[in-house]
Amino acid sequence: MPIPKFILRFAMLDVEMIFQTILRQDGLQEWIMDLVRHDQLFLKGENGLGVSLADIGGGYSAITIEISQKQNGNKFRYRGSTRSKRVGGSPILLDSGKAYDSFFMKVDQDFFSINMDPVRGETNLYHEWGEEITDLQKENLNKVIDELRKATFQEIQRIRTAA
Repeated sequence: MPIPKFILRFAMLDVEMIFQTILRQDGLQEWIMDLVRHDQLFLKGENGLGVSLADIGGGYSAITIEISQKQNGNKFRYRGSTRSKRVGGSPILLDSGKAYDSFFMKVDQDFFSINMDPVRGETNLYHEWGEEITDLQKENLNKVIDELRKATFQEIQRIRTAA
């Protein structure tokens, strides 16, 4: 009995190549990075461990709030959300937007990492807040895993129907 073509194609699947192909999609990378930038840093002011940045390096001072009020009315917008700085509140690392804009993903054979250019003037954000500021929290990592599962299944279906 001959082996169907789709079974032969399935046996030759390169899972690492599928993983890399899926993760190199711009829309997916932006979504993953926004889980950190928007959901964790902007909305919660937390690092990848779920620790408040205020607990790491202190919250906003009254002087910082006063300066922010003069510069932009103390309103910060990112991806459709608005926040204001408040005394003692957890930093969101969004002033000029350069830190958020510097985020990038490194996709390797069997893993990916989220990175950024941490240098802002004389400040290194990694030194001040820890390298965990670009890590995914467990809840967001689970969202990514679910999305990768769906995308992998769709890619296998596509290969199967191409047979």
